[in-house]
Amino acid sequence: MLSFAIALIVIMNPIGNLAIYIGLITGRDEKDCNKTAKICAIAIFVLLMISLWIGWPVLNFFGISIGAFKLAGGLIVLRIALSMIQGGNHTHKKGEKKIDDEKQPSIAVVPMAIPVIAGPGAMAVIITHAHDFTLWQFFMASIICAVVSVLFWLLLKFTPKLARFLSEEALSVISRVMGLILAAIAIQMMAGGVTALFPILK
Repeated sequence: MLSFAIALIVIMNPIGNLAIYIGLITGRDEKDCNKTAKICAIAIFVLLMISLWIGWPVLNFFGISIGAFKLAGGLIVLRIALSMIQGGNHTHKKGEKKIDDEKQPSIAVVPMAIPVIAGPGAMAVIITHAHDFTLWQFFMASIICAVVSVLFWLLLKFTPKLARFLSEEALSVISRVMGLILAAIAIQMMAGGVTALFPILK
C-alpha cells in the first residue's frame, strides 16, 4: 500500500498544481477561494473513489480507453493553459471593478480536480494497482484516497494567503508562466493518449 500511496501523491503533483492554482484564482476573494478549495477536494475524493472501485467497468461501459481519456483531458487542459498565457479572466487591472464571483467560471471541478489533479494519470495509477487488490486493500486504498483529498483541501485553502504577498504584476507573470507549463503538461497528456491509442507510434 505504501507504493500505491507514493505513486498517487507523485502523479497528483501537489507543489506543481498549487502553482497552477495560484494562476487560476487570481482576482477572486477569500470566500470564493475557500469554496473552490472545498468543492475541488470533494471532487478529487469522488473521482479517486470512482477510479478505485468502478474504474475499469465505467470506462468499459462507455467504451473509453485510458488513451482516449488522456487525449480528451489534454485538450481541456490546453484550452485553459492558452487562456492563462493570453491573460484570460484570471487577472484584473488596478482601478477596474472586480468581476463578481457569481460571474466568474468555477475552476474547482474543471480544470483543477479533473484533469489537472485527479486526471488520467491518477486514474491510471489507481486502476492499475486496484487490479490485484484484495477487499481489505480496497478499504485501505479508500482511506489513502480520503487522506490525499483532505491534504489537497488544506493546501488549496491556504494557497490564497501566499498569493496575497504577491503583486498584481507578479501574479500576472506567475499565471502566464504556469500557463506555459500547463500547456506543456497538456501536450504530454495528449501525446500519451495518442501513443496509447496507436501503439505503433511508440
